[in-house]
Amino acid sequence: MCLGMPGRVMEIVDAANKIARVDVKGVPRKVSLALLPADEFAGPGDLVLVHLGFAMSRITEAEAAETNEMLEGFGDEFDALAAAHDVRSGAVS
Repeated sequence: MCLGMPGRVMEIVDAANKIARVDVKGVPRKVSLALLPADEFAGPGDLVLVHLGFAMSRITEAEAAETNEMLEGFGDEFDALAAAHDVRSGAVS
């Protein structure tokens, strides 16, 4: 199963390499924006769907809320997946 989690772009930390600091469930992490289509530029304040350190697409507030609700519906399984994801992804501050 692939797990994409909504995150909010906090800042662009390396414009040349399209790297942003993104808040995902309260955990800031470095995320590549390089896979976003050219017409989907993401900047501070924008929401993106993050999978394995890459922003896959820009999303709306409604899409983020719907995705979070679905993920939280997994309960304890979601908490375990989120914790494992934080360890593998190398959360940054």
